[in-house]
Amino acid sequence: MEAFSNMGAFGILEAFSNVEALGMYLLKASAILALFLGIYHLLLRRETLFTVNRLFLAGGMLAALTLPLVTFTRTIRVTLAQQPAVTLDPVPSPANAGLAGFPWENFLLAAYLAGVAAHLLLILFQLWRIFRLVQTSNTVCEEGFLYVPTHRTQAPFSFFRYIFYNPDQHSQRELALILEHEKAHGSQCHTLDILLGRVVSAILWINPMGRWYQRSIEQNLEYLADASAIQKIPSLKDYQYTLLKVSGNTPVTSLVNAFYSSLIKKRILMLHQNQSKTTHILKHLLIVPVLGLFLMAFNTETRYVLDQESPSDYLF
Repeated sequence: MEAFSNMGAFGILEAFSNVEALGMYLLKASAILALFLGIYHLLLRRETLFTVNRLFLAGGMLAALTLPLVTFTRTIRVTLAQQPAVTLDPVPSPANAGLAGFPWENFLLAAYLAGVAAHLLLILFQLWRIFRLVQTSNTVCEEGFLYVPTHRTQAPFSFFRYIFYNPDQHSQRELALILEHEKAHGSQCHTLDILLGRVVSAILWINPMGRWYQRSIEQNLEYLADASAIQKIPSLKDYQYTLLKVSGNTPVTSLVNAFYSSLIKKRILMLHQNQSKTTHILKHLLIVPVLGLFLMAFNTETRYVLDQESPSDYLF
């Protein structure tokens, strides 16, 4: 068996220009996301190895985008007598002639691409809102971060190294705790994970799996930022009270890392979770054989090669 990859530009264009190929791509991508998400929720969600979990979830998105384009080819040599039978496509009956004449493939392909375009335009609009907020606010640069105090938002949030907050909503002590959390997001570039998750959700918009996966990513990033923040603050109790106080606020857009989270109870419980053992990293490696079996089962094509030597050649 020989393996080759169609992960180049031709393979991507082929997948997105043919309805059948596109359908198989979306099914395989969704299945790969389901494999990563299943292992994460069954084995990894309660672990405090947040950085490793982040890499695991990000790797799942990259695998879902690329592995469906990988093909393994199995070559079988056959003689003339062993050639597989050729089946002819049935001729459509006159009763189905009108139905077959409708360009269903073009319609479905256009509908899917329209959905992708709508989701990508929404992402661009949300980016524009953030940049507009930066332009209309007085930005302060300090210690490598860009602080944007604004009255146009209730919940503090970060976008890369930009940190947005409403100075009238929090006391100085609360604000100091919040900024430590947001600086953890900014210094570790959590926005990249959010943007990648949104792009994957846009490509798989017909499947709710993408959105569920994105929520898992955001939840783990909050755990990671909390774990980093409590290393630099004097009182864990004050930090928990601040979490509860801002739990009713909503961020300006879903593209940001917000201090607010609807999973406040889980975040507080995770702050008291015992540290996972380093050996628990081995749980993440379970995805390797699972992906291997998936690729062998669904990404393997059989190619028949005619053996040039006929059986009569061996009689002389």
